[in-house]
Amino acid sequence: MTGTVLRDLQKWGRFADLSAIMHEEKSEPGSPLADAGGLGQLNKPRVMFFLANAGWDASARQAINYAMSYTKRFAVQGDYQVTENAFSKILEINAAYCQAKLGTFIATNPLVELPGTTDAFINHTLEHQRQAMQAALIDSDERLAQNALCTLGGLHAVYLQIEYPGLAPTKHHAMLAAGYLSSAVESVSAREFPDVMMEGIRQMGRAARVAIHHTDSAEIVSLVQKIGTLSYVGALKTSHQPVTRIAMEQLSLITYELLTKGEHNIDYPVRELRSSVRAAAKIFLHTADSPLAGVHSSTLGPYFSATQLPSFLMQLQHLANQILAAPENDELANRIIDNIETWADQLYDTQKDLLLLAVEKRSQFTFDAITWIIEVSNLLNAVSNAPACSEGVDEDLRKHAGWLVSTLSWLPEDEESLIFVETFSLTESLFNAALEGYRRDCIEFYLDCQNLLLGWAKKAGNHERGKDIVAGSIKALLALALIEGTPEALDRMKNRFSKTLASKGAPTEYMRVQAAQTIRDSAYRLGQHWVGRAFDHILLKQDHAKVAALLGDIADILNPKT
Repeated sequence: MTGTVLRDLQKWGRFADLSAIMHEEKSEPGSPLADAGGLGQLNKPRVMFFLANAGWDASARQAINYAMSYTKRFAVQGDYQVTENAFSKILEINAAYCQAKLGTFIATNPLVELPGTTDAFINHTLEHQRQAMQAALIDSDERLAQNALCTLGGLHAVYLQIEYPGLAPTKHHAMLAAGYLSSAVESVSAREFPDVMMEGIRQMGRAARVAIHHTDSAEIVSLVQKIGTLSYVGALKTSHQPVTRIAMEQLSLITYELLTKGEHNIDYPVRELRSSVRAAAKIFLHTADSPLAGVHSSTLGPYFSATQLPSFLMQLQHLANQILAAPENDELANRIIDNIETWADQLYDTQKDLLLLAVEKRSQFTFDAITWIIEVSNLLNAVSNAPACSEGVDEDLRKHAGWLVSTLSWLPEDEESLIFVETFSLTESLFNAALEGYRRDCIEFYLDCQNLLLGWAKKAGNHERGKDIVAGSIKALLALALIEGTPEALDRMKNRFSKTLASKGAPTEYMRVQAAQTIRDSAYRLGQHWVGRAFDHILLKQDHAKVAALLGDIADILNPKT
């Protein structure tokens, strides 16, 4: 049956070509087809031919009806191989139909309602998929529902191939298919079919990624927003938490695709992606978490994790390495760098909200949030040094890196929060970030990280249990000054520390005594115990007597009477 229909569609396509050759007509100036929306490129003879032969697609319509009948009949019998084959034939017929109508599809115009923008055959096909989805849900047939979702995703890809006349027309038939797909997935959310929802969200993510290659990136926004909304179901139903994970995975894949393949201005879709990620993560962080299960980290990991494979962060790091290896005049690398700069603009706002909420909820996701901020900041600095990075963009990237890492200054000052955050090695993370900035010659970022270490020590110095954080921060700052290797760097570090102690909110006299004693103890025990932190290793490689003397000087700044 399918072979017959395909040959019939090819025949009608050839007849239309012959008709166009015979007429060799152009659209008359001033006519709606010629003037509205840049439609002068429309193949008018082919349009007239299909209008004169209104029933030319009858066999194709009938074939769609038969194929849908097969899907329902054999799904009831449990023969899903036949069902899947029938769905695949629907895709083939639609592809052949679009090829036969080449040059006759009319683009929509936001100002003028044009005749012929809707296509009865495409509407017929999509409506059948909606009905199949409804029937699958009524019968609790998850396999049929997944097949219907895959078919809608396939139809979206087919309709993206349609070429419309005019300047940058919208792929409105593909957008229509995307709307049917989104509605179908949404209809599943009220039922206990998490597997079906996950497949639907995968199809939506794939549709968005494919659309980036064929149309303006702004057209993916509706899909992105819907994926973000559907991810909320994991916060409402424990059984649907994997749905949230798949949604985060798809949002990460779309973001990466947009950064690498997006052209022209991607500001709007990037902002919507960030907004969807933030909303999904914030809602899920209100669910219960535990240190052992790490539900927050595993669920949000596809976007934020530095350890899960694959994750957006790891993809981004691999991309940065490729950018650094690209030559100076590499246009693709330059475009990707511009996209990364657009994505990084105001990124700090999203991360600050998530970081503070994770700390408030005592979530293990705090580790991921801190690591993500540090690693992305390092990545932005690295890309700013790429040969392909244009002048001006390098400064913007470094500015975004500084703002992003500065979100760590917003961490709460209460004792419980400080101790909780330090369990994730914030002091060492700030040291590593500062060291990376120094090595990459990003001096402003390097100084920002030093200020963060001073601020972190200042916050911790007001609490009894914060004295170890103070000592750690001081040792980190001392290690950085020793890496610089100049007396001026050591003097600068001591002066900045003295100014911090003289500022508002500095530790009390009693807490200074406690912190100073801890630092003196550290100097005395230098090299006697195994240490695992990076700045401790740096200090151990230095002359122990010199380091001990410097730590004693800092202890004297804290409290000379100790």
